[in-house]
Amino acid sequence: MDDEKRKMMKKIQELKKKMDKIIQERPSLIDNEVVKISQEVDVLLNKYHEMKQ
Repeated sequence: MDDEKRKMMKKIQELKKKMDKIIQERPSLIDNEVVKISQEVDVLLNKYHEMKQ
């Protein structure tokens, strides 16, 4: 359980880094890519919170 949580947090952090990188490198791509990534982050965060309960 804890291991899974750790993996999830790691994945969320990786996605956020990826998002920041896209924002810095290619602002023109922000729309599609960042929306996709932020949705993925939301899904992971929801799963994470469900696991915590």
